[in-house]
Amino acid sequence: MLREEGFGAYFQASISGEKMGFVGYAFVDDTDLCETSGFQFANASTVAIQMQRSLDHWEGGIRATGGAIVPEKSHWYLIDFKWDQGNWHYATKEDAPATLTLQDSTGQRCTLDQLSTHEARRTLGVRLAPDGNDQEEVTYLRQCGEAWKERIRTGHLPRHLAWQALTTTILPKIHYPLAATTLTLDQCKYILAPILQGGLPTSGIVRTLPHTLVYGTTRYQGLGLPSLYTEQGISHITKLLQHGAKDNITGQLLRSSLEALQLELGTSAFPLDLQHSSMASSLLRVGL
Repeated sequence: MLREEGFGAYFQASISGEKMGFVGYAFVDDTDLCETSGFQFANASTVAIQMQRSLDHWEGGIRATGGAIVPEKSHWYLIDFKWDQGNWHYATKEDAPATLTLQDSTGQRCTLDQLSTHEARRTLGVRLAPDGNDQEEVTYLRQCGEAWKERIRTGHLPRHLAWQALTTTILPKIHYPLAATTLTLDQCKYILAPILQGGLPTSGIVRTLPHTLVYGTTRYQGLGLPSLYTEQGISHITKLLQHGAKDNITGQLLRSSLEALQLELGTSAFPLDLQHSSMASSLLRVGL
């Protein structure tokens, strides 16, 4: 319905020129609508007006089919950019003021909560921010680890069940968001610290066991626990292999992101073939 009215987000890859377009993402009752302007030099206010029209159309369709949207559970971002001596950064809400409203189940107009690009909210179990920072997710995962540590400490489980709880409950929970995160090695250690402090002793293993053995393969007398940082890298590579060459929205977005990265780095080489250490300063400026 929205596509027929011309709503949606439309992009063109920066190097190949590949074009893509989509209205948004939906999983059961969790929906993210996206809107861009079709004009190259449109400002943030123009996009916000277009988004308001799209939102009204979407809400009207939901209402016509017997549903309703709860404004208190909804939020939105306006992503715009400012330039300073050739370098870009995200515009603040003060730089690009705008307002979106939504009709609730009683017919009243409510103003939706606008978030800054650095603020994260839970989306399908992952706390994501448009600027790519993972701080909210790190805080949440650390809290999960600390809560699990306290429960396992007071639970008085036999050692084999404590080990089973470590490998089949908390670790899968921690690993779930890895495809969407870019956690640093230090952040991964910070998240896992309480989990290992609680899980190893209750499993009959000294808590100061070197991490080389904790993450080492059982073939060489290690514990075989997966390294969070390594698993994150594997998850990223897996998604690239699964979707990178496919002619679908996910594949298009992955390819477009790699082209944008290559353009930001100012290199003719494929970004994933480059040494991270030699490009670190450029990657930091890009925000990766």
